[in-house]
Amino acid sequence: MAQCNLPAHDHSICNDPIRRLHQEAKAAYHKLPLEQRSQALRLFKGMDQNASRGVTRTEVERYSDPAVKAVALSCFDALDADHNRKLDFWETVTLAHILRVPGKLCGECSALLLYGPICSVCETDNCYPEEEP
Repeated sequence: MAQCNLPAHDHSICNDPIRRLHQEAKAAYHKLPLEQRSQALRLFKGMDQNASRGVTRTEVERYSDPAVKAVALSCFDALDADHNRKLDFWETVTLAHILRVPGKLCGECSALLLYGPICSVCETDNCYPEEEP
């Protein structure tokens, strides 16, 4: 197994891209200054309109910037680790992390490629767009 560059953790996550994203996002969150961490919690609570301790797809859609809304919604189901149709605080932190870190989009359907070159939405297996020479 290739050496992982994440802080100490259970290396079983290294082969699970979603668990790895959650771990990376959590590590990045803990490196933020206290004020930014507090701001993230306030934002989460503001998005959670019904105080259900989770953000629904509708709430994500309502609060997402139009420029990232499609990406945010395409990631929703993959990030919902417990499949309860809402993102808890840490799942929402992961969504914010994805939106802040540049990634590749599927050349066919524009979904964020969470699993490498195979799109989990349209199942295209060669969907990196052609690079300009």
